[in-house]
Amino acid sequence: MSEFKKEITIKANDQLQAQSLFAALQTIANNIEPDNLLLLAQKSKTFGINFKIRQFKHLI
Repeated sequence: MSEFKKEITIKANDQLQAQSLFAALQTIANNIEPDNLLLLAQKSKTFGINFKIRQFKHLI
């Protein structure tokens, strides 16, 4: 599979947090199949999704 570089903007409190978030996004992008990654992106727009993730994180 080819590699492509794109610039993204991350909201963070400081540089360390921004680097951690970027590393997390890079890990997700490298390990999740493209179809599932698109599904995650769509579901991330759902109201209350962060609450649901916190509530069910023990299942992930």
